[in-house]
Amino acid sequence: MKRFVISGYYGFTNTGDEAILAAIIQHIREIEPDADFLVISADPASTRKDHGVRAVARNDLPSIVRELARADLLISGGGGLLQDATSSRSIPYYLGIVLLAKVLGVKVFFYAQGVGPVRGLIGRCLVRFVGNIVDSITVRDEASCRLLRELGVKRPRVTVVADPVFGLAVPQSSLQPRRTGEVFENQGNTRLYPAGRPAAPVIGIAVRRWKSFTQYQEAIIEFAHELYKGICAQFLFIPFHYPGDLELSREMARRIREVSNGANIKIIEEYQGPEAVLSVVRKVDVLVGMRFHSLVFAALVGTPFVAISYDQKVDAFLSLLGEEKAGDVENINKMCLVDKTMEALARRAEKGHVLAEKARVLGMKARDAARLALELTGRP
Repeated sequence: MKRFVISGYYGFTNTGDEAILAAIIQHIREIEPDADFLVISADPASTRKDHGVRAVARNDLPSIVRELARADLLISGGGGLLQDATSSRSIPYYLGIVLLAKVLGVKVFFYAQGVGPVRGLIGRCLVRFVGNIVDSITVRDEASCRLLRELGVKRPRVTVVADPVFGLAVPQSSLQPRRTGEVFENQGNTRLYPAGRPAAPVIGIAVRRWKSFTQYQEAIIEFAHELYKGICAQFLFIPFHYPGDLELSREMARRIREVSNGANIKIIEEYQGPEAVLSVVRKVDVLVGMRFHSLVFAALVGTPFVAISYDQKVDAFLSLLGEEKAGDVENINKMCLVDKTMEALARRAEKGHVLAEKARVLGMKARDAARLALELTGRP
């Protein structure tokens, strides 16, 4: 039985990162069914409950040392761990775990990492030093590979795979034919229209706060007002990180109601986990998304999306799929959002099919990371 310790942004009620963890466990167990996992988590109890694996707290150093000492491999990742855009503490923490593993003689595997931006001198030096002593590196896009080389990581060879979530098993409930308005019924909402009249399209919205930018919030509020006036659109806010995204979603929903009296707006008020959120994303007609994994979820279940970019990882993702963004957080405007959304609605079935097929191909590529990780443990 192979023993794996997994280090990442887990236990923070972040739907995208929890989906990454679920996918890593799934992909390794497809090859090694008896694999044993220990996850370093901010909420070990939730991680044990949600993923059926062992877990220890992020700050429980004695337990981390004990588990690393008996592990066959440390998996660092996936997701955007090696960046200093959200916190200057991220790189030192995650690479500190890596250094601890190396001191204990444990092999280290970078699992589908999204690297960058890395602007601080300390962060750049740490990535260069630690990157050159790990045993194997996989990244989720070409931009991450280029950045590692620019930072001076010369060995081991860097392999480009795909985000693990592309290979996540989609629940059967997410594959059923879509029925417009159904998602609102599931959220306990009364239908807007009398029986026999077609329901208005449901637009999913997945937002996050980003630095001091607020322009994108105003643009989305104005966009929602235009779509409500024009096609009586309904809106469902889908937070991907609690409580931050939830607070912003409530604030924006209130603003939309103020300018669009009568608009039908709902919010997913409680964290529900990746499987439930995939089902919700499948049932909206178009997703307007900032969150990276909201866009991955949409592609995975064949829901057309309109992307607002706040980070290089979103741009890299869109390039991978051959899609264009509606704009960036600092310059997005309502008409770009309206035009992109109306185009997506008009070509919903076609665009959804194309996205799902591209996601299927990337899902096969995502599984390469699990195969490479197991090779490090001596499994043929």
